[in-house]
Amino acid sequence: MKILVSVFNNLYTDQRVEKFCKTLHENAYQIEVIGNNWGGNPEMKRPYPFSRISLQSKKLRFAYLEFQWKLFLVLLKKADRNTILHANDLDALLPNYLVSKILDEQSFKELEGKKILFVGDGAKKAQEILQISGADFNENVYPSAKYLIKKSVEKINRQDFEDVAYFEPFYLKDFHGVKKKS
Repeated sequence: MKILVSVFNNLYTDQRVEKFCKTLHENAYQIEVIGNNWGGNPEMKRPYPFSRISLQSKKLRFAYLEFQWKLFLVLLKKADRNTILHANDLDALLPNYLVSKILDEQSFKELEGKKILFVGDGAKKAQEILQISGADFNENVYPSAKYLIKKSVEKINRQDFEDVAYFEPFYLKDFHGVKKKS
């Protein structure tokens, strides 16, 4: 059984993580700890594999956000259906939760027959899992505002403007993760 333990605290000084992971390792669990380099990156020896996510943020409040995003991406790559995800602190909880809510073969079935485009890093992985007629998968295209220029010019030419005092854009989209095939 593979267990991914993620923690924001410093791996070198966090004794509770060390005790927890050492116990799992001694009981024959395949374990990997994922931490970060915030507060230093001292050399460390452990009987189990560990990695540190490199954080560029200089302020702690931004480091938390950066860690959560990068942890999410790492967990997507490393976790499969047979992996136990363990968030050792609240800062690691959200990425672990989101990765646990993953795509399967039934995702997007309500869009069957409609044109749908999957782009970016996840397109290849989604194509392996999803069997949807009318879907196009292109991992070489990334979302960008430059693709909105044509639509914007069309709206300007039609003098189709929004009153920003009353217009409410919808920024929040439903999360759809991707599940690895077992």
